Amino acid sequence: MHYPKNTIFTKFRTIEVGRNLEFRRYRYNTDGSLREEDFDGNAQQDNNGNPIFNGTTINYNYNAGRLMSITSTSSTLNFGYDRLGNCTHYILNSFEQPNMEWERGSLLRRCQNVGILRNQTFTYHYNSQGVRFKKTATFPNQTIEYVYDGNKLLVERESSTRYMSMIIMK
Repeated sequence: MHYPKNTIFTKFRTIEVGRNLEFRRYRYNTDGSLREEDFDGNAQQDNNGNPIFNGTTINYNYNAGRLMSITSTSSTLNFGYDRLGNCTHYILNSFEQPNMEWERGSLLRRCQNVGILRNQTFTYHYNSQGVRFKKTATFPNQTIEYVYDGNKLLVERESSTRYMSMIIMK
């Protein structure tokens, strides 16, 4: 089916938050990518029962199929990519600037959060089949090991707290 270039598809959703209703409206580009999201936690309707949106609008901006920015009235989140299409960084109002490094094409090797609020580095380790078996973090200082049965994750073991997360697969 062919649609005019500027056709926008719209989908509505009503969410119950406690005793209040929240309206959300999503608009999509013809390629299915999210273009705009409106939400209003003060759900009101017109005389015909249609939602009235007086809340926040979030815009999603793309270039050549890649998400380049997300903007709202209060903030902008910008994204950067490497030549393989992996996200290498995003910047939120100059406060948080995670930088990401990749290996073997699409395996996240390192993510470093640099900003006013915190400095933290996550490092990821993979086996020869590209399955993650360990993640380390600098703040708080911790190591998480992943245990698999074949390709099914069974256990996440955290070194800093003696905590072990069990995942039971049936």
